[in-house]
Amino acid sequence: MPPNVEGTTAIGPGPHSAARLQEVRWRRDDAAAGSPGGEVMALLEEVLPVRFVPHATALSGGQGAPGGGARPVVTLQARVTGADGAAVELTLPARPSSAPLVSQEIRFADDPCMPWPFRGRAVHTRVPGGATLEQLRPGERVLAWSGRAPLLSVESRPGVEAYRSALALPDVAEDGAIHEVFNGTRFLELLPLWHLLQRAQGEGAWCPAPLRAAFIVDDPNLHWPRYGCVDYRRFAAHAERHRYHVAFATIPLDAWYTHAATAGLFRRHPALLSLVVHGNDHTSDELARPRPRAARRALLQQALRRIGRLEARAGLEVGRVMVAPHGACSSDMLAELPSCGFESACISTGSLRAHNRAEAWTRSAGLLPSEHVRGCAVLPRWGVASGVPNALLLAAYLGQALILCGHHRDCRDDLELFAEAARFINGLGDVRWADLPTLSRLNYQWRREGEMLRVRPFGARVSLELPPDASDVMVDAHPRVDCEAWDLRDEPARVDGADTGAQSAFVAASESRRVSIIKRREAFPCAEPLDLPAPRARFVLRRLLTETRDRLAVL
Repeated sequence: MPPNVEGTTAIGPGPHSAARLQEVRWRRDDAAAGSPGGEVMALLEEVLPVRFVPHATALSGGQGAPGGGARPVVTLQARVTGADGAAVELTLPARPSSAPLVSQEIRFADDPCMPWPFRGRAVHTRVPGGATLEQLRPGERVLAWSGRAPLLSVESRPGVEAYRSALALPDVAEDGAIHEVFNGTRFLELLPLWHLLQRAQGEGAWCPAPLRAAFIVDDPNLHWPRYGCVDYRRFAAHAERHRYHVAFATIPLDAWYTHAATAGLFRRHPALLSLVVHGNDHTSDELARPRPRAARRALLQQALRRIGRLEARAGLEVGRVMVAPHGACSSDMLAELPSCGFESACISTGSLRAHNRAEAWTRSAGLLPSEHVRGCAVLPRWGVASGVPNALLLAAYLGQALILCGHHRDCRDDLELFAEAARFINGLGDVRWADLPTLSRLNYQWRREGEMLRVRPFGARVSLELPPDASDVMVDAHPRVDCEAWDLRDEPARVDGADTGAQSAFVAASESRRVSIIKRREAFPCAEPLDLPAPRARFVLRRLLTETRDRLAVL
């Protein structure tokens, strides 16, 4: 019998409550004071249900480096949840190497103890030069090599899954961020510790949402069948052939005219092409500039009114996801997006930090499926032209949506950049390509506890299909997601893409076992009418000149 969740609310205890904290003991075999990795452990404790505890006694018999080892080591150990007496352990150098970082090819073993999706791959990434594991023990399996030098290994001992890394935990400066040492160009120093934390969760580990992806092209409008190097008809055919979806981030200022045939193309191919909101006037730092609250809301409402006119004229739906121009958006502006009707935002982690450096949360940004900034979910994205296979592997591992962005100039050469990226992403497994609102609603983690499905949302609304044998749903909020109550609803049945609106639709939806979890919001307290700014002539002129430049670029 399907669960009856319509109209109910539920929230579970925060996963960082004391009862849920995973304790990781660590011990270093030298006389140095302080935890290894400096700020890394503290930053991990901010976003994960983990507590690092120093121990003076040896762990697991004190087997660090074989033969005693000339280099001081630190050993970390955690008990596996749900497995009595079992432990997972990691031994690594106590202090970072003084050797400079160099780009090297790293080969990963096709071994079940190697984290997916790195398993069996070769990647180029930056590691300290000359790093290598000391003498391997009998039965120790190498999981990663640089050339012939082993960098990561695992050994199964009685009651212990013991890993060894040749790389110490990276240093993060007091004003630095973990994203600086855990990204597409540098991640191998921290990957073994992250893997230890995942393995230690055992049966209680949170599972990611399905693999999901989209491309974004910034700036194009629907004034003509082409915009610069973008040919919408060619894009639709190419996306169908190579199995991907592309969202065009359109500027609300451009909504004054829509080419009828181009709008028709979008209506016929919603699985391949979509639109999202790209700022308002597309002026420099328009979403990052300090403004009074009323001015921020007026800007966003003007953007939505312009977009509303485009939708009415073209018969299209524009996704209420804000793609910030140049990635520039302040936390104050993000705070206004949900109450103004936006479902989420899409900004790279680097840009998010660059424009909010005074905010403490930016130091640990980039580890979760998305950020949740003052009530607004923020999906990450990466540049399609920057060679990002490593970033995509790391994003898939962290359960993030795989969103690559570009501009019209990236659409040259028969869209080969998009074809190559789509081949790589589709090679990761069964990928859901969709528009950005759909990706935003697939922004969650889950785990089973008997017939109970526990769901951890990372956005204001998530949508999921319940497993066949789940009879109850519980929302288990992450501390970063500031919400005290959620509504659980059966999703309405849809006929030819439209809501039926009938009560029987909920019965049909229950039988299909699709459920929405929606963040309960307080009404915005300010009811005064907003003074929407009049379009400035210089903004309109600047945009017309930019569009002319982009269109002439292909002539």
